[in-house]
Amino acid sequence: MIDSPAGISQRPDNSDDRSSQYDLVLYPSRAYPETHPDRLRVMAMLFGLDPPPVETSRILEIGCGDGSNIIPIAFSLPQADCVGIDFACKPVEASQSLIRRTGIENVKCEVMDVRDITTAFGTFDYIVAHGFFSWVPAPVKEKLLTICHDNLAPTGVAFVSYNTYPAGHIREASRELMLFHLQQNRDTTTLVSRGMAFLPPLSKTGSYSLK
Repeated sequence: MIDSPAGISQRPDNSDDRSSQYDLVLYPSRAYPETHPDRLRVMAMLFGLDPPPVETSRILEIGCGDGSNIIPIAFSLPQADCVGIDFACKPVEASQSLIRRTGIENVKCEVMDVRDITTAFGTFDYIVAHGFFSWVPAPVKEKLLTICHDNLAPTGVAFVSYNTYPAGHIREASRELMLFHLQQNRDTTTLVSRGMAFLPPLSKTGSYSLK
């Protein structure tokens, strides 16, 4: 499964503060039908499990961004209790604005570091973490899996997307080369454009190496 990075899980005191980057350069998001609890429940049942009913379930999305995924889920399940968290402030502000304008009462989105989640945060029937597992540091990955253990209901379902190898190596290598190319100049106003300009020559180099 191929995913993409999401703005999450970097504390402000971290020298590699990626959360601020996702406030300066907003990441596009959308609804992902494969993460909908109804689909997750069906898949779990096909594997012989007995997942909770989705209609009245508690749902947590980690890395919710601007709410493009968790808000439609909440709208389709009006009796469910939906929570989205993300460390990037601006996307969460956009999600909160949309929630206010639409009047949906069964969903809330909060600015939160995933590493600050404890058992006191509550138990959820469905946990969704789409689009960032392959890109975050190892401690964040470990924390996410801990949440899936500690905060998931006994018969709950967790959805965690990630890049698989060997094909994932190509995307990972391209990303690491681009980050190395950009490390001398971290000006966020031109970071994306310079990164995009770096990729075409890299692609041509790869094609020549195959000859």
